[in-house]
Amino acid sequence: MRLLGLHSPCAEGCRERWVKVFSKQGIVWWCITNHSTARTRYREWLVRMGVDVGGRMRRLDESCGELARWKDDLDEYLKRK
Repeated sequence: MRLLGLHSPCAEGCRERWVKVFSKQGIVWWCITNHSTARTRYREWLVRMGVDVGGRMRRLDESCGELARWKDDLDEYLKRK
């Protein structure tokens, strides 16, 4: 939204520009280059700390309704408390 001028800059003098968004210093480049690293890291964490193995970490896939089910379950849990 800041790029479109709909929000003020996050800090004085910190103007976001389209050229920087797609440059090697921009967020898009950072996301693309770090995606596989983050995905691997979170997969490893899920194996060790997932709810399936007694941990508290859960991956929610919104495309198949897991997020909505989890929110409903959480609401039910909180109502019982």
